[in-house]
Parts: sequence; structure tokens; C-alpha cells
Amino acid sequence: MNPLAKRLGITLVLFGILLGIGHYMKEPVVPEADTLTDAPLLNPVIEVRLMSLSGNRPIPIQIAGRWKILDGARPEHPVLHPGSGGFEGNLFVDSTGPQLGPYRTNSDHVIVTTEASEALWLDTFLYPGKLHIRTEREKSGHVIRLNLSLEMPLEDYVMGVVCGEMSSMQEGVHNALCAQAIAARTYALQKRGSKRGLRDDTFDQVFLGLDYRTTQAEAAIEATRGLVMQWDNALLPAFFHANCGGGTANALEAGFSKSEVAPLQGTLEPACRTPREIWERVISAEQLDGLAQRYRIGEWLQGISTIKRDASGRLLEVRLLGNEEHEDLAGERLRAALSLPSMQLVEVEVRIDGSAIFRGHGFGHGVGMCQTGAVRISRGGSSFQDILQHYYPEAELVPLTSELRYLLPPPQ
Repeated sequence: MNPLAKRLGITLVLFGILLGIGHYMKEPVVPEADTLTDAPLLNPVIEVRLMSLSGNRPIPIQIAGRWKILDGARPEHPVLHPGSGGFEGNLFVDSTGPQLGPYRTNSDHVIVTTEASEALWLDTFLYPGKLHIRTEREKSGHVIRLNLSLEMPLEDYVMGVVCGEMSSMQEGVHNALCAQAIAARTYALQKRGSKRGLRDDTFDQVFLGLDYRTTQAEAAIEATRGLVMQWDNALLPAFFHANCGGGTANALEAGFSKSEVAPLQGTLEPACRTPREIWERVISAEQLDGLAQRYRIGEWLQGISTIKRDASGRLLEVRLLGNEEHEDLAGERLRAALSLPSMQLVEVEVRIDGSAIFRGHGFGHGVGMCQTGAVRISRGGSSFQDILQHYYPEAELVPLTSELRYLLPPPQ
């Protein structure tokens, strides 16, 4: 039997009181309607990494019409391979670099461009933009994997995020989709200068290709085209998540910011906490003891205690109790380590085999806009400005025009 179960039935101690104290919310500054068309809107280029397609397995690829393969290190130079009649085959990697069917590139970075705007299929899914293919190698020169990314106009990217992050086939969600479009646009631009790059999964924002485009998503993009949020003369870190479970988090307290961000102070959301929406996850004794070993506090975990909760009940800081030492860490680090849906924990039940059942509310980190709440507010008849006011108070909603070019981080 695992030591966790042997030691006098030691349980994981999780305590804290849910406080009913909200935050004072100021209204964001919203531009007048006529200012949205004073100057041409900018639509800068965004590059997004395709995480699920990157790796070392062959990827089916299809191209319609005319296409080219360019050298990524010198894209202005003559093409490596031109194609006029379309292409269908596999993309894979060998010692020389990426290879499309019979076409060897002999380069560690190539760019596939198409003449038509909708002419590229990867693994049977249609995508917009130019395809960047980069080879990742070990120091010895041995090829590890291919990293795929798409380069496209910002508004095409936002379309893919709106379709990937929220259901756009429901009724009454237009203004929620508009709020999502503005948050996605702002987040993407702020990450544009990141060396890590923008990913197409939940690590950043879920991005889907053109197959998932809907009429409602198109309407939301058009209604908010070019609109972004700024605060303190910079783009706002426009975080969002699926369900806050009772209240959104303060970005500073949750470890998402190094200083206080007024629009991300959090707000109570009691409608997002219902008994029928409690989730539960079984964490094995091996996983729990692995925490103790990872943080070098012993061979097994004796308990987890709460150090700090926020007003909505979210665990902000916890203490891991090992059989030798203890370690204090942010709640989000524990969530990531155990793959828990959220840190809105309400109960932990230790079982006789040393495993534990974690139960709680919500899905996601809890910072910024709650997508479940945005849908509820939208169906209640509120505008997208109302939704943004609720989740990002004191943020300023502005059209990204040439006068606001200073907001754009330089691409890496």
C-alpha cells in the first residue's frame, strides 16, 4: 500500500471560506461610433504555430492551383520549387530538411505560398495563409522534428480563434462572439513580439482552420473589425477562460502579472457556480507522490493545505507537505502539475489506495473574461461593450489605425 494511505489515514487538508466581497468596477472608455472609420484600420500579419501538426510524422498536404516553395532564410530570392498544377502528397523530413513528396528543399526553413487565398489543406483541413516549415535539429545535426506555422492577416487569425474558442452555432451569442473577437485580437497582437511565438492550442488561443467558419463568427469579426483593448497606453493582456466557477481572478494574485492591472482585478460571478456543474478528477497515489519527489520534499506526499484563497474561493497559494519537507507554490502550478480543470476546489477525498478525488467548479485559469459568463450576459440582451466592461473594467476600446501603430509589438 502506498505510504500516503498508511500514515494514520492522513488526508489532504483544504480549507478556506468563500468571501462575498466584490471588486469596484469602473466603466471602460468606449469610442464613439464615428471614430471607428476616421482612419484605415490596420490588419498586420500574425504567425501561429500549429502544435498538433508539428512533429516527425508525415503530414498529408494538398495544394490547389499555383504554388511556390521559398527559402525561409532568403524569401526574396528565386523560388526553390514552383508548382502550377496543384499538389497532393505527404510532407515529411529527412536529413536534408523538409520534403514535399518528391520535392527536396535542402533548407531548414521553407515557406509554401499559394496563389489562391484558400488553397492549402493540411491533414485534410483547409487553412489560410502561408505555411512556414522549420526543421528542428539536435546539436549533432540530427533532425528531431518539423515545426509548422501559418502566416496570415490578423483578421483571418481572429476568425479561426472565435470558431475555436466558442460555439458560434448557438442563438443569442452574437455579442459574446464580438467580445471574444476583441479579446482574441488584442491577445494575439500583444503576443506578436514574443520569442516563444503564438500557439494554436489552449496554451494561447485555440485556432481552427477555414472548415469551421460560420456565419455568426463572420458577423462578429465584421462588427468588431480592428477593435482592440488598451490600458496604460499599451495593449491589455486580454486573458480569457472557459468558466470562472464563481468569480474571475486577480491577475497579480494568480501570478499572471508582475504588477497590478486595473482591468484584471477580478469580479464575483455567482451564476457560474452551480451544484450540477461540479467536476471531479481522480489523481493516483503515484502522481501525488511524484509531486513530493519533484519538489524534493520527500518520497511521498502527506497532504496539501491551503495558504490563500481569493474572494470567489479559488486557491491562489498552497503548501505541499512531504514526509521530509514542505513546499509553497502558486495554485496555478498545482493545477498544471495535476491537470485539474481549475483551482476552484471544494473537496478532496482521499481513497484507501492513496489516490484522491478532487472536486471543484470552473474550467481554466480564471483570469479575464469568462466565456460562460459572456454567453449568459449576451443572451440577457447586453452589448459586447457591456461584456467587456464587466470583465475588463477601465480598459479602453480603440480602433487599431495608423495613429495607434505604437501599440503593435514588432514581429520576431
